[in-house]
Amino acid sequence: MNELALIEQKLRKLADALAEQQKQSTRELQPADETAVLLTATAPAQTKEMVGQTIKALGEMIADKQGVRVLIAGVHRADGGRVTSWYTLFSEKGIEQFLQVDRVQALVTLANVERLRLLLTLASGTAISTQVIEESGLSQGQFYYHLRALEGHGLVRKKARNRYEATIDGTAALFTVLAVLEYITERVLSVTEEDS
Repeated sequence: MNELALIEQKLRKLADALAEQQKQSTRELQPADETAVLLTATAPAQTKEMVGQTIKALGEMIADKQGVRVLIAGVHRADGGRVTSWYTLFSEKGIEQFLQVDRVQALVTLANVERLRLLLTLASGTAISTQVIEESGLSQGQFYYHLRALEGHGLVRKKARNRYEATIDGTAALFTVLAVLEYITERVLSVTEEDS
């Protein structure tokens, strides 16, 4: 099975799991609600209430209609104090525009360990190419090859000669992909393996 087919298969499983959780989360959240427990089990105590309120608000947005609302939000503080924050609210409207080869290709660009490491190194504030090469563990040729792919999608930009940085979109994409990967491997794939 090729890489794109595997990604599509994982996205289908993720979509099915999200649809099931959405169905469950439209109910009023109570402390005994296992959906709330599942979603907040790994959250620090001080964030559990915020997560519960967010899920409740997302459920109220669709009320009695059929639909999906997914909120992705994050904050990243890099070396030197630079703070990047982002959010996106995803719904089932316009799903077809995302199920296009060129859109999925952007995901394929990030489905590469070396690119993720490179982007992580740049998101941490490191900008001099020789330092990035050393910290990311890439050869010079690999560095420039992966750098151009990331630049092509607007995830990285050149600041000056031999100096690069992750863009806000690059930082947001990196940590969003890592969060989704954590969710898929810890929740969706572990359930699938238990069912086998």
